[in-house]
Amino acid sequence: YNIMIHGLRFFYEVVLGKPYLAFLLPRKREAQKLPDILSENEVSQIIKATHQLKYRTLFILIYGAGLRASEAISLRTGDLDRERSVIHIRCGKGNKDRYVLLSPIMLQALETYWKDIRSKQKPFHQYHDLIFLSRMANPLSYSSLGSVYRQSKQQAGIQKQGGVHSLRHAFATHTLESGADLFTIKQLLGHASVSSTVRYLRMTDKTLQQIQSPVDRLML
Repeated sequence: YNIMIHGLRFFYEVVLGKPYLAFLLPRKREAQKLPDILSENEVSQIIKATHQLKYRTLFILIYGAGLRASEAISLRTGDLDRERSVIHIRCGKGNKDRYVLLSPIMLQALETYWKDIRSKQKPFHQYHDLIFLSRMANPLSYSSLGSVYRQSKQQAGIQKQGGVHSLRHAFATHTLESGADLFTIKQLLGHASVSSTVRYLRMTDKTLQQIQSPVDRLML
């Protein structure tokens, strides 16, 4: 359908040199399918199935703070504010900064990883403050993160679709279910508009569980 619309527009504007105003036909709307949201137990299983401490720590951060994968692998030591228990995300999507959570479990995971692995790496000067590095002490790639996530998910026996970004979806949904308001979640996720955050209302089972069906009020 949409290909036909593009064809008509090309014919009128390019071939005939006429405006397309007479053919303002609506575009066909694609079916909107809800993604498979991981449960808290499934997130826990995936993290436990990740035996490499570096990636285990990354998954804890992505889920614990709702980070984008690109934001997680770009973190630097100066981004961590232990006193305020926040992480400063610099130049996120849309080139916007924001603050996200740095919980005790996240901080403990970071400290263990740094002590056991990262402190022993000697990167080039421009990478000296990057928290996560490859084995060759270079910046970590998104592809390696995604590959390890798929392996961990498979090892955990999780059949749900979705890559490492599923942890961010799970953070948003679980935080919403725990009582956080949409505006707060919007700020934590770094969404430009709350309309991007509203979709998580469609993903939570508890939203439905809190609604009483009118039939239950009938005296049958």
